[in-house]
Amino acid sequence: AAIEADLLALRMRITGWSLPADGVEGGLEEGLLGIYRRGRAGHRRAGRGKADGLTLHRWRKHVKELRYAAEVLDLRTSPGKRAASSGRLAKLARRADELAETLGEEHDLAVLEELVRADTGLRRRKGSRRALLRAIARRRARLRERALGEGERIYGLAPGRMARRIARARARARARAHTRARARRLESV
Repeated sequence: AAIEADLLALRMRITGWSLPADGVEGGLEEGLLGIYRRGRAGHRRAGRGKADGLTLHRWRKHVKELRYAAEVLDLRTSPGKRAASSGRLAKLARRADELAETLGEEHDLAVLEELVRADTGLRRRKGSRRALLRAIARRRARLRERALGEGERIYGLAPGRMARRIARARARARARAHTRARARRLESV
């Protein structure tokens, strides 16, 4: 009964939804642009001074959102035909995945650092503990530096400019797919 009530409530909300004037495709691109803006803001926050682990973790979530949105939008370029990929979106998704991995490794080390600091057994071995914490700090610093560089490659464009690039790339991919489909139809005649 609870599930039925939830589904009914969802159905009522859906009836109030409206699509953008340019349909679902425009809505998808608009959604990607919002995700891009949030990730860009996260990149700026991470670049200010010494970013803490929480700031980087939040940024990582936005980066992963961007990756998944770019992959979905890339597939929407030509449903069911990966070959019609825009290329630009696939590259964006790949770069976002690499950045998310870098930020993920940094986060793992932040968690390890907390565990080392909290471990009372290691406190008795001050030299080893200190050396481990220094090694973690050095690696985290290198990862943050790499993440900021990778982030600049992804988020260096203003959102409007990024949106225009993506729209042009998707239009070219759709045109190529249309041309190939037309050629196949002509060959079959």
